[in-house]
Amino acid sequence: GGGMGGDDEAVAMFFAGVRAGSLNVGDEIPRLCKQGTHFVYNPDNTFKEGEAVVAVRSNGQRTLARVASIVNDEARGGAGHFEITVGPGLQKILPADKVGKFNVEISEILRKSPGNGSNASSGKGSNDTPRNGSNDTPRNGSNDPLKKRPVNPL
Repeated sequence: GGGMGGDDEAVAMFFAGVRAGSLNVGDEIPRLCKQGTHFVYNPDNTFKEGEAVVAVRSNGQRTLARVASIVNDEARGGAGHFEITVGPGLQKILPADKVGKFNVEISEILRKSPGNGSNASSGKGSNDTPRNGSNDTPRNGSNDPLKKRPVNPL
């Protein structure tokens, strides 16, 4: 049961990074991101170009990947296949059920999360010009010339 706070936060941070585009393809996906909870494999999943996805590498690592293109031509596997960028300059063509789709609910949560300001209406405060106080010229005291005291002759 409980005690998920920190984990959820770590996962949320990861997803926030994905959304912000601050993570790169090939970055390892935190172990806390669980298949079935945070992302799913499903042959019916559809993906958009540029979408962040989960790829499983040959070494078994799960890494962040992006959809490079949607494959339609039979020569490359036909419909339902996607060209995935799994690392810098590294593409793979995978069927939909081998591409991890981030959970929509999580994407929604992230979209609502504060900080990315996409939907936040930018409150353009009340454009008050700063009140410049009463523009008093400084009072220069009584500009009396110093009264010269007569020098007493000895």
